[in-house]
Amino acid sequence: MNKKVWIDNKTDERYDVSHTQPIIFNFEVKLSKSSEKEKVPVKIFFSNHCYSKECYGNDPIHFKEKKGDGLIENRTFCIERWEFSKKLPAIIAELGAKTCLQGNKKELLYRLEDKDPKNPEHGWYICMKMSYRRNKTPSIELSIRSIHRRTNKPFNIRGGNQRFYVLLSKLINTHKKAPN
Repeated sequence: MNKKVWIDNKTDERYDVSHTQPIIFNFEVKLSKSSEKEKVPVKIFFSNHCYSKECYGNDPIHFKEKKGDGLIENRTFCIERWEFSKKLPAIIAELGAKTCLQGNKKELLYRLEDKDPKNPEHGWYICMKMSYRRNKTPSIELSIRSIHRRTNKPFNIRGGNQRFYVLLSKLINTHKKAPN
């Protein structure tokens, strides 16, 4: 694997972000109550939001990013996110039976890690987008869009906790039934 490095354009300091290169994980799912478990490959992508944050105040601007609404956002390297991001490959590898929260768009998922025992909504939220790509191999992609420490649930949570493998199974079954 080639080493992926973030270079601070203000200090020239280097940070290894190799752990955020795309990777494929296999998750076990049952596609129906009567079927056997099968391994489903999922390609994982990590955005730069896993180790950067929006600039505030005198934060150094490391790069500018055009958002979906056309606005330009100034981003800066975030040591705290970078440190947590090093745990992401291990967290994703164990995601199958873990609970996730679904966003208002069904493809958006949130996973809470490192909960505060005194307040179970405090901790690191991993924002993910799961999608089906019919003509790609593997056909399931999971994009880790962002990670951030929060003291409350994201506002767009819909419904309760569901295990990741259940959400993955639903996505696959939805697209198996869809016409070509």
